[in-house]
Amino acid sequence: MNNISSLGSLIQQGKLEEAKAVLASVVNAPLSDADRGQALVTLAMVYMEAKNKINQEFLDEIKKTIQEIKSLNKVESGINDQVDLAKVRAKLQ
Repeated sequence: MNNISSLGSLIQQGKLEEAKAVLASVVNAPLSDADRGQALVTLAMVYMEAKNKINQEFLDEIKKTIQEIKSLNKVESGINDQVDLAKVRAKLQ
């Protein structure tokens, strides 16, 4: 159980092969109740950190998309105003 506490940092550093080795050693090693609890808590924390990061990136992309849509709506509104003005001018001539 000596390396299970390093699992989260290994994953964050992108050292996935080392993280796999740690997980394999945990799975194959006899665990005390305390070690099993620590392993489960660590895995839950890693899962939540990954999920939060993915959700935050998704939220950031959604916000960017909304801003782009607002920008396009402004451009569209400007074009529509110009078309309406051109129609009015054409009727006046």
